[in-house]
Amino acid sequence: MRNLAILCGIVFLLSGATVLSERAIRTPVEVVGANCASTPPAKVWFKGNVAHFRGVGALHAVLSDNPLVTGNDLWVMDTDLNTKKGSGSLHGTITLYPESVDGTWEGIVGGHWHSFLMYAHILAHGTGDLTGQTLNLDIVAGLDPSDPALGLPGDVCGPAVTPTAAFVGEGYILNPNAP
Repeated sequence: MRNLAILCGIVFLLSGATVLSERAIRTPVEVVGANCASTPPAKVWFKGNVAHFRGVGALHAVLSDNPLVTGNDLWVMDTDLNTKKGSGSLHGTITLYPESVDGTWEGIVGGHWHSFLMYAHILAHGTGDLTGQTLNLDIVAGLDPSDPALGLPGDVCGPAVTPTAAFVGEGYILNPNAP
């Protein structure tokens, strides 16, 4: 009898997951952006060729065809970077403030450095009007913001601010609450 109850529970859970996945909408997202401002790390130390940074803040302008991700974001990161090879690791938090909705994306960032380029994955959950949605993005950062191929407007960070680096990314928004 107990095995039958467990089996019925599993079937119930799986059938609910199937219904949820049939309603969910996965929307592709592409972003390009620029590093507009940074805060000094809370702590820095060196061991050999590796610089260890803790609590580095970065403010980015984020542009996309999707208004749910166009706005500004704030990263707070810890990173270890080999200053000779350009390799290392990073992890931290992100808050993305879209301009056109009442809500934010709150999440985590994790990745690595390779040849002084940053490769990171962002996983964030929506708040406010974005509640229940999930943002997944893969980012490549450390690009030249003046590269015309990126298509960044000259005033992406505002009229008196020159961006220090750029990034591109792609991923998706998962909305399990779609009608």
